[in-house]
Amino acid sequence: MKLPKVPLSIAWVISSGILIFTSFIVFALVLIHLMGGYLYDNEDATLRKSHKEVVELFLSRNVQNINDNDIITRLSDNQILNLYDNQGQLITQYNLSNKEYDYEVNKNQLDEIIAVDQKDYSYISITSEINQSSHFGYKYAQIVHPIDDYNNIMKYMKIISIFIAFILIFLTLLVSYFITRTLTKSLRNISNQMEYIEKQGFKEKLTNMSFYTEIDQMTTTFNSMMRVLEENYKSQKQFVQDASHELRTPLTIIQGHIKLLNRWGKKDPKQLEESLEISLSESKRMEKLISSLLSLSKGQIGDELIRHNINLNDEIKRLVQSFKNVYPDYKFNIYSKMNNCNILFNKYQFEQVLLIFMDNAIKYDHINKNISLMITEKNEYIELQITDRGIGIPKEDLPYIFDRFYRVDKSRSKKIEGNGLGLAIAKKIVEQNKGQVLITSEYNKFTTVKVIFERV
Repeated sequence: MKLPKVPLSIAWVISSGILIFTSFIVFALVLIHLMGGYLYDNEDATLRKSHKEVVELFLSRNVQNINDNDIITRLSDNQILNLYDNQGQLITQYNLSNKEYDYEVNKNQLDEIIAVDQKDYSYISITSEINQSSHFGYKYAQIVHPIDDYNNIMKYMKIISIFIAFILIFLTLLVSYFITRTLTKSLRNISNQMEYIEKQGFKEKLTNMSFYTEIDQMTTTFNSMMRVLEENYKSQKQFVQDASHELRTPLTIIQGHIKLLNRWGKKDPKQLEESLEISLSESKRMEKLISSLLSLSKGQIGDELIRHNINLNDEIKRLVQSFKNVYPDYKFNIYSKMNNCNILFNKYQFEQVLLIFMDNAIKYDHINKNISLMITEKNEYIELQITDRGIGIPKEDLPYIFDRFYRVDKSRSKKIEGNGLGLAIAKKIVEQNKGQVLITSEYNKFTTVKVIFERV
């Protein structure tokens, strides 16, 4: 069964009222119990003290030597001493109280505290035998200790507790109402602003109009989230535009040559061969571009990754040898003094990353043709530096080199093959393998790619 929704203000007021009331009732009951026990123990101790002194008096002296003052000084305020004969008949009474009580002697409960609670009075008493013979007429002494004051105190404590409980409930409801009113007002304001932002777009932001830190933090977090969404939206929009542009160019070229063949190239072998060669080249370019886009997409999805134990020295030597065979006019220098050079990386992605960085170094260093690779140890990490002496990267372009489709100085690099996706793919792969990529460069001097790997 689905529970009905309740406004926050009402739920807050009711729950806080119940919580405060319950807490106070429990506290009051515990306090009354402890206070009542303490006061009752005091009454009990007073009775026992008077009883002990009176009994000792009668057991230590003859009745003829005991005067009224001896007895009265041993009684506390409002206490009563009843002296009974052997038959349990009251003979003498010393009453320091202004009230009259009904008394009785229970010979089966001698030396025990007996509590009597009547409508008009309450007392505790204790009866003891004071003389083994009834020669002097006194056989039993009974000390009566009224506890009317104790009962009144307990009654007043209960009344005061109930009164305070209602006062607390009223104050709690009042304070809770004003707090929830302010809180819900802030939440309604935020809700209204969110609806407005939903209609107007990412540019609008929430404004802080609350006295509560948590509301302000929520507002700040929401604005930060909106900024991230706006940046992601712009990035995605730019990505789609760039991808569309990059795909449109080869498609336009292929379409143009197909139209050309359709008009004149069917009977012209030279034109046919040229158009087919260009179309094939552009289709391969499209294939590479689409493959790169898919790599980025998979990296964003976060596929499960298996990392392997790779010997960095061996892999670098193997790959460099492959590049030497393809680029015999380039000089490749490897610097490494490490024996234990094992890293954790997906072995299939490792080669892809190295190919991207080495390919960039070769493409942009077509004059000096000198590539250096250095392996160093950094605590629990291993760092690989790939340095070329090529055209370098301007300082203002460095923050954007990992952006998709970004190419440095397009007027200079447009003749160099590439689509601006390589570094973005490499960075994504390295980060997936818990590594890091850093690039330092000086324009027209050098570029160094630092790849930091997690060590085995």
